[in-house]
Amino acid sequence: MIRSLFLTTALISLMGTSALAQPAVSVRSGQHETHTRIVFEGAAPAGYQVQQTAPGTITVTLPGQGTVDASAVKSDDIIKGVSAAGQTVTLSVKEGSDFRHFLVGNKIVVDVFREGGAPAQSSDAPKSAKPVADAPVSAKPDVEKTAEQKIDHGQSSQEPDVPAAPAPSVEKTAIEKALPDFDPHVITVSSTESFGLAAFEDDGVLWIVTDRASASVPPQLAGPRAGVFPPFERMDLGNGATAYYMKIPQGVPHDIRAEGGGLQWRVVIPTSKKEIKEVAASRQFASGQLIRGGTMFWPMSGITKIIDLVHPVSGDTMKVVTVDASTAFTGYAMDFVDFSTVHAVVGAVITPKVDDLEVTSSAQGLNVTRPDGLALSRDKDVNRRLMRDDVQEANPVSENAAVGTLKKIFDFERWMMGGLTALTENERILKSTLSTKEGDARIQDLLTLAKMSVANDRGQEALGYLTIAEDEMPQLIDNLEYLALRGAAYGLSGKYEPSWVDLSNPGLLPFGELAYWKAYTLAWLEDWDQAYKEMPKDIQMLSSYPKPLLEKMGLKLAEVALRGGDGPLASKIITLLERDRSTLKPWTTAGLDYLHGEQRRQAQDIEGAHKLWEPLLENKDRLYRARAGLALTLLELQAGTIDRDKAIDRLEGLRYAWRGDELEAQINYMLGKLYLEQDRYVKGFSILRDAATMALPDSNIGKEITGFMGAAYQDLIVQDKDLSPLDAATIYEEFKELTPPGESGNVVIQRLAERLVEADLLGRAASLLQHQVDYRLQGLEKARVAKRLAGIYLLDKNPRPAMTALDTAQGIYSADAGLSDVQKKEYTREIGLLRARALSKINRTEEAIMLLNGFDPDPDVNALRADIAWQAGLWDDAAEALHDLIMDESIDVSRPLTLKQADLILNLAVALNLSGNRVEVANMRTTYEAAMNQTTRGKLFDVITRPRKVSTLSDRETIAGIVAEVDLFSHFLESYRASGDSESSTVAPAAVVTPAASQ
Repeated sequence: MIRSLFLTTALISLMGTSALAQPAVSVRSGQHETHTRIVFEGAAPAGYQVQQTAPGTITVTLPGQGTVDASAVKSDDIIKGVSAAGQTVTLSVKEGSDFRHFLVGNKIVVDVFREGGAPAQSSDAPKSAKPVADAPVSAKPDVEKTAEQKIDHGQSSQEPDVPAAPAPSVEKTAIEKALPDFDPHVITVSSTESFGLAAFEDDGVLWIVTDRASASVPPQLAGPRAGVFPPFERMDLGNGATAYYMKIPQGVPHDIRAEGGGLQWRVVIPTSKKEIKEVAASRQFASGQLIRGGTMFWPMSGITKIIDLVHPVSGDTMKVVTVDASTAFTGYAMDFVDFSTVHAVVGAVITPKVDDLEVTSSAQGLNVTRPDGLALSRDKDVNRRLMRDDVQEANPVSENAAVGTLKKIFDFERWMMGGLTALTENERILKSTLSTKEGDARIQDLLTLAKMSVANDRGQEALGYLTIAEDEMPQLIDNLEYLALRGAAYGLSGKYEPSWVDLSNPGLLPFGELAYWKAYTLAWLEDWDQAYKEMPKDIQMLSSYPKPLLEKMGLKLAEVALRGGDGPLASKIITLLERDRSTLKPWTTAGLDYLHGEQRRQAQDIEGAHKLWEPLLENKDRLYRARAGLALTLLELQAGTIDRDKAIDRLEGLRYAWRGDELEAQINYMLGKLYLEQDRYVKGFSILRDAATMALPDSNIGKEITGFMGAAYQDLIVQDKDLSPLDAATIYEEFKELTPPGESGNVVIQRLAERLVEADLLGRAASLLQHQVDYRLQGLEKARVAKRLAGIYLLDKNPRPAMTALDTAQGIYSADAGLSDVQKKEYTREIGLLRARALSKINRTEEAIMLLNGFDPDPDVNALRADIAWQAGLWDDAAEALHDLIMDESIDVSRPLTLKQADLILNLAVALNLSGNRVEVANMRTTYEAAMNQTTRGKLFDVITRPRKVSTLSDRETIAGIVAEVDLFSHFLESYRASGDSESSTVAPAAVVTPAASQ
């Protein structure tokens, strides 16, 4: 019986954990000039296979993955169809199509090429040195590279009309040998606000310059060999502008291109080359000027800033021109008398050679000149050709990308935009122009609405705006700031699992601010331990949060600290909230009082905790009324100031005060334990079962509840001697799912069977043991239980299933080579006696007697022989067997007879009487009359043995009654009511259980 309530454990059990669901594998496709790309997202790379299983059929196998969603794959002239079954995806492609596959982080990329667009390398793409975040890397066929043009200080350069001589063979560097056919890598710079950018390559160094501080995420590099690239170095240029630069590794081609603009930019290195179109410069000259008077003009729209950048090595000041779209760039380097340009793939970079060089912008484009004009060649002397990179998709996230020391990612102070009082008007203004905007301008307004909503604790509204933005610009999903914003919106909306997925993106790891949000999300997922590990111990950034967010998140984060045993950290967060207590919502103040009480309890100030929690029992907020009620009940039970009945009444009232999370599970857990302590087992276990289903799967509280239920259930049935057999059977039938697997479960079932036999519920006991024999046991333990089962069947007058059980036992003993001959003989004898009894009960008397004749005479054999003959009316045989039994007793008539001896003498007299052997009856009367008269069987003995001439009808009725009641073998069968049987104690049967089987 359960007699203790582990209050400390119950208090600790308030801290729970949960596990997160594993996402499915999604498949998408994209059509390119030479190929169609299939990307498997979320597929772990270990063990995947891509193979052509038939002409026109490519099979992708993803072992160990979850469900596969291929609904986003579109058919085209290469991909005819796709089907997903289990962990296999089958692509129907145009026959004869070449394909290749490779890994990018946790993505699998499969390229299927059009005719003439064969892959540049084999399908076994080189593996990256380290796992790289998912970035689909397109594969373009190599195109003949155009010879690099030579620059001649202000003079035009032309390509020769004759083929250039082949370049001499140069020994490859170590990295070139290690990285043949270098695959493309993608560098992404993104933000949730449009910003200008310039990207250029100078002396083997790649530079990326942003013109606004809003682009707070540094460039992210992704690709199959991202580890080869060094991290970006950061240089602040003032006025919000920032430069990032990185030395391009030796052996990596310097072919660079860019795409995107506004919110998201991509730079690809290296890439296949073809004829490209940069913004062509034009030379403008003042009238009459032959040498000077020139101006270089690039008709480049969308110029955002002209930024001075002092080269860290040469010390030269470069004029960096940032633009809002990747189509605006000056291309390869050129050299003039007064200035030179750097190879720019986005924007332009002008390096002055004179002090009075003027670099200006207008709505029409970029102008470079001097007060007296530039010294330029005329247009007719210029014939240059520039190259740009082909277009390919990319994903910006890279685990190996340099991240700097940035911590903050949200600018809530700016996003508040006047707070809740101005929210409606701000939304109206922004929405009023949405329908007239397109492209980046529309997306930026949607993101502004989302930021404003998040800053004002409007998570659902923010998700709505973000969903529209993502539908119109799907590439936002690759934008780290967008993921952070969406993760925050999910968290504020109560969608904690997708929030955790977004916030856990590897590219967001440098932003310490997000640790608050991850801790908040994990707390709602009831993973309190991990939440405390994630939460920063510095609350300075949290203290700057807008009041709506601080009020929303502060209580949960303070509770995380308290559950982690970090009282000082919890106090700091609570103090932040208490600053504006008078303006807080009622449920927030109730939460603060509850947390103050928990602080007192942890400080062993029980009276202080009681004073804070007791008023909450009447609070209108249901959550903290329930939490305080549970905590106060545990506290008072521990102090002995409340009895069990009152505690049950209080908890019964709280059961429906709060529904649907860990708190409801905790209340029911406590209530169920109290009912068990009151011996109200069915009600207690029923409530505990409800509590287990309320807890999150794999949460700590869920595991604790199920563990307690199993232990209590096992203790009741196996150990509690006060539990009645009927109660034990009822508990088993109602909660049999609590029966443990393996040997422990076998002990529970066999102990329950013993209780049922004790209550003479033989049929139910036999049913339990039959299930064990059929499904749970093996080896000698199965044989032992089968013998006992046969005995119980015979006690229940059910001989046919008894014989089946005996067959099972006999088969095991006969086949077990580990048994000695003596043991086998003993087991065979025991099974034979039980079988003979069963045969006699189905009127196969002769078989039963023949079976007994094969055994040496002993009291058990003689008793069974006598019983069989008795039941068959073979009185001579019965008398003979009973005589042998009396001889076995070595009766001394001069000493008092035992009841057993008196019964044997009486039964022998009956058998002799019914066989008509009056002589032996008379002899027995002479021999045993005096001794029998001293027993309770004396009168019956006198009636049966007196001479026939004085016998009456009542004498015959007496004899018939004795015949009907006699069971000479019952003493042997009764041994099977106990937990043991007649098996030799020298045998130690080994149980081989089947854990998968269950009762």
